[in-house]
Amino acid sequence: MENWNLDRPFAPCVDVGWRLGASCWGKGYATEGALEVLRYGFNTLQLQEIVSMATLKNIRSHHVMERLGMKTNTNENFEHPKLPKEHPPESTGPLSTDAHRVGFI
Repeated sequence: MENWNLDRPFAPCVDVGWRLGASCWGKGYATEGALEVLRYGFNTLQLQEIVSMATLKNIRSHHVMERLGMKTNTNENFEHPKLPKEHPPESTGPLSTDAHRVGFI
């Protein structure tokens, strides 16, 4: 989890993310790990909301977010300020969730 203070309507926020080698893709590791992080964030840290962000082209991460019960708001898409300048421009969309929607209360 990471704490963000972006100049966005959903910030400040806590973000859950994952980065796996290609040999680990499609095996459920990202979903399983993220579920445990969400449980910890909601149950132990008592967070009210956790967001996740991925570039619009990162379909695999968007599928993980959907399996986690996260909902997207396309009005909140943005150009991520921490992407390197040489990174091709593309919007990043936050997908937010809260304890009630994913049932961690």
